[in-house]
Amino acid sequence: MKVHKIIFEEVQKIVNEYDPVGLVRGGAPPDEYHTEVGKIVAFLRSESDRDSLANKVEGLFRESFGNVEANRDQYLLLSQKLLDLKKRLRW
Repeated sequence: MKVHKIIFEEVQKIVNEYDPVGLVRGGAPPDEYHTEVGKIVAFLRSESDRDSLANKVEGLFRESFGNVEANRDQYLLLSQKLLDLKKRLRW
């Protein structure tokens, strides 16, 4: 399996777990955030700061979905988990 595909799938799992818009909890398919996950993977390539990544991810979800369920603390937790993944995969 290609490294990019592994990273994409792992990021998708994390995003689905946090489900900032509540779509997966509402019954949406697990690839509902496919477009956003692709952008988050790109953010992760250049970001290593949790707050900066959280700002980008929050902005992305607000741009894509308008008013969303997640609060700032949830974006910070999501971003930390994404950075932990990046570190774990040595990417």
